[in-house]
Amino acid sequence: DNLSSPTFFSNSVQNAAVANISIVLKITGPGLTVSQFEMSVASALITAKNWLDQGSVDSVLFGAVDEYFDQLGYFWHRFYGKDATDDHELRPFALDLQTGIPGEGAAFFLLGKAEDNKKEEYGIIEEVSMGRCGKEPMVSNDAFLILGADGHKKCGESYRRYVAKPSTASYAPVYGTLPIGPAFDLA
Repeated sequence: DNLSSPTFFSNSVQNAAVANISIVLKITGPGLTVSQFEMSVASALITAKNWLDQGSVDSVLFGAVDEYFDQLGYFWHRFYGKDATDDHELRPFALDLQTGIPGEGAAFFLLGKAEDNKKEEYGIIEEVSMGRCGKEPMVSNDAFLILGADGHKKCGESYRRYVAKPSTASYAPVYGTLPIGPAFDLA
């Protein structure tokens, strides 16, 4: 909005959650809400990495949240209902069928710099990227792959070459089809 106040923005619908969490946890650093549908998780992780690399913060509380609501269900069924399977079972590797089922949930992570990680039991995010950048990712034959295949027929072609690999999984049947699915996969 023209001439909008940063104070008013911090209490807007998009940023209310991060503002409230920051107040409750007494977080004084920067806060950001990212709403880019299926790119939200990767985009927010890249931002967190940049903040950590620049020394803007010592750690980042990263949260990904999606909520199912009646309007979403209405639009989902209007858009996909004609193609959806009758059994209402999300089958991520049935790449020629529309089997996606709306899901909801939240996943949170406390992120820090890799060199600050003194305990071996913590996971490390080595790289975050978005898009194809004109080339397919290099994946070794013995790699364990967690695919974001979530029952969308139109996305199936992107996963077809990886489904045949011996160590391939998709956990979308556990959490459903939702933009923050990559956060659940990361967990």
